Amino acid sequence: MAHTIQRSAQTVLIVNKYPGTCKDCGTDVARRAGIAVKEDGRWQVLCAEHAGETHGLLNPWRDDHHFKDSGYTGGEYSRARSRAMVDSEYRNTDALSRPCPCGDRMWWRPTVGAPQCVSCGAIYSSHVDQATGQLVERILT
Repeated sequence: MAHTIQRSAQTVLIVNKYPGTCKDCGTDVARRAGIAVKEDGRWQVLCAEHAGETHGLLNPWRDDHHFKDSGYTGGEYSRARSRAMVDSEYRNTDALSRPCPCGDRMWWRPTVGAPQCVSCGAIYSSHVDQATGQLVERILT
């Protein structure tokens, strides 16, 4: 059963900086492969599978987006506002990630509007065929 993180305004949730053992399943979690959450004054590690929704915390496109968007800050569009706007684009997107045929993972990329693989650039595409009502899924490379 997945760990339920009781998140509040004071909950600290970060990508794990150090390797550890998942609190839920006991698997080894490599550095930057899961999350660390501070509960009851102690840091706990959760693997990506048991982390729940992290709002793109593990998504490599999010960090790239933050870096590129920071070049457009100035005036009323401050660095803090830039980060908040980018973060809002990744809210509730963890469930949209999927395995890539190359062996890596496709993560939601708002600028593309679909999950895209960081390693090979493949994009996941889906639509409903109007004639049959079936979901048609494709990987675009």
